[in-house]
Parts: sequence; C-alpha cells; structure tokens
Amino acid sequence: MALVPESARTDDSGWDFRVTHIRAADGTHWILRQPRWPESADQLAVEGAVLSAIRDRVPVPVPGWRMHTPDLVAYPRLPGEAAGSEDPVTLVYGWSMDPLAHPDHYLEPLARCLAAVHSTPLNGTGPPGTRPRGRAPGPHPGGAPPVRPLGAVGPAGLGEQGHR
Repeated sequence: MALVPESARTDDSGWDFRVTHIRAADGTHWILRQPRWPESADQLAVEGAVLSAIRDRVPVPVPGWRMHTPDLVAYPRLPGEAAGSEDPVTLVYGWSMDPLAHPDHYLEPLARCLAAVHSTPLNGTGPPGTRPRGRAPGPHPGGAPPVRPLGAVGPAGLGEQGHR
C-alpha cells in the first residue's frame, strides 16, 4: 500500500493509542494506531477478538484490521464522522453534533449496537452466561483465562467502564 505522507494528520486525543489519519495513493483513507504503552499493545488481541465476534451482529460498521503487529494496527477509515472527541489537555468531551436533536440518527442506533454487543457470546457457543458443554469453568488449556460473554445491557452495566 502506497501512502501519501503529506496527507497524514495526527490525533493525540486517545489515552492508549496515537492515531494517524492518512490517505493511500488509491484514495482510501486509513487509520494507523500505535500503542502508547506496553499494556495497550497487550490488549490488542482482546480488542481484535471482540471486533471479530461482533462484526456481523451490530448495525454499525466495525473496523476491519488489515495489519496487526505489536506496534501498529492499520485499517480503512470507517464511513461517517465522529460524534465528538476528548480534548487531550482538558479531558473535556466535545460533541461535534447534538446527540439529542435526532435520536433516530444517534441514540437509537447506539442502543441497538450496545444491546447487540452485550448479547454477543465471545466464545461463540451460545447465549450469554453459557459455556461449552463438557468444559468446566477455569483456566483455558493453553494457559490464557477463559473468554466469557459480555454481560447484559442494564442500567448498572452502562456506566461501569471508565475512560481509556
């Protein structure tokens, strides 16, 4: 892939990744993410597994990684515009649109997406809260912890995760 260096625009608003927006010679816009910390790089495998698990279940586009190394993830930019961004200095979130102005364009698709994500069994075997038959809970035979399905969407579940 031939990139156009002068089209590169850095986005330092992410806590865990440095992001570069860049255009390829064929006109495709790309997102290049570089981990800021070793812990961020360690979590990429989990992120990739989640994206794969939800790709065909959510009503929104999901990044399709074309390159994944410990130091870089690259994928074509998703369509549309970001709803907003966090200022890296003040940590204040700035909306680029009014999420309440047209609920059918933002809030309703967001709710459908969250419901689909939280009902996705990450182990691919059944509904949330189930496990494969014949397998006792516990460590994965390969040494990694077992992958558990995400919990159901509920009032307590929506605000439990902090900013990353």
